[in-house]
Amino acid sequence: MQTQKQTNLGKVFLAVALLTLSIFSISFVSATGEFWACFTDGDTIDYCSSNIPDRFCSSDICKYCMKTYDENNDCYSPGSFSICTGTATNSCTGGTTGSGNDQNAPIINLNSPLNGSVYTDRSVMFSLNTNEISDVYYLDLINGRGRWTRVCTDCSSYSKRRSFKEGFNSLQIRATDVAGNEAFRNVDFFIDSKNPQITKTEPKKGFANGDFMVQFKELNPRNLTLNYGNFIQGFRTAQINLSICVDVRGKVTCETSVNLASFDGQTIEYWFSLKDVANNVKDSKHIFLQVDTTFPEFDNVVVTVDDSKGIFNIQTSEPVTLEYIDFGESRPSWRRLCSDCASYTRSKTFRDGMHLLNLQATDEAGNSVGTALNFTI
Repeated sequence: MQTQKQTNLGKVFLAVALLTLSIFSISFVSATGEFWACFTDGDTIDYCSSNIPDRFCSSDICKYCMKTYDENNDCYSPGSFSICTGTATNSCTGGTTGSGNDQNAPIINLNSPLNGSVYTDRSVMFSLNTNEISDVYYLDLINGRGRWTRVCTDCSSYSKRRSFKEGFNSLQIRATDVAGNEAFRNVDFFIDSKNPQITKTEPKKGFANGDFMVQFKELNPRNLTLNYGNFIQGFRTAQINLSICVDVRGKVTCETSVNLASFDGQTIEYWFSLKDVANNVKDSKHIFLQVDTTFPEFDNVVVTVDDSKGIFNIQTSEPVTLEYIDFGESRPSWRRLCSDCASYTRSKTFRDGMHLLNLQATDEAGNSVGTALNFTI
């Protein structure tokens, strides 16, 4: 009888043990099986494996199938989606739930290009970092036509060379985090990758009277100077106002005048120096000229009338080019009498009526003197 009781008691203990083991087994499977982890807008989903990129929730709620959760490292191991959809409950057993709380825009730290800088290469290092994962774009405010150019997505740093247009550049940079918060940063800079070119200077030969001209090609000129003089009187410089220069299809023409009276009768050397915004300097060819600042003079000017002709008798102090304009004509225009002449005696035919002439004598250096004549045919 006692043996029978002991047997029954053993069966009870065995049943309890099996039930306990079954409950423990069910609990173990539940703790280590697939489950849904839910996250809210702006949350980061950190994976324990470095081979799996972290994710970010950008909606009100995000559900991910997970296998395990490492509480010490606060990271997840992904589970099998088919198991989650087949056996796991639809309720969230991990992650965080609730409304998003990321209302702060990312901070953009721009390392290059630097605001106000000048670069001598069209390929510029574009380098930045943000304090959180963001999508980064830039808008060319001058040449972009309102279109944003992608820099990088899901990034917190970027460093690579990018090509920009010659001249002034103005960019607006935009960084958008996973919560949709936007930050903007503007930067202006110059690109001057081409050395300045001086294509023409005048006078090229002969005499100088103080009038000079230069023509150059340069998008970003900063400084233009005329250098002139000799070792007897010394050398001088004249700053040229770039605002009065004329730009025709990329060719810029500047004119200036200096007083060469102290060099009259001597030989001078002159050249132009052009500097761009990148501090590149170009000098024109050095030219040597004889200085003539003395104006020619009329020693004799007589006009006699013979029928329909006017007979000129003109003498000047040096060889000149003689020209006249007749304001008695319906369409006055300059007419040449002679070139490189110190005297002129010849007749010209005129129409009937009164004639009002402006006679001009110009020497080789460009010095010019005029006088008025009037007669009636």
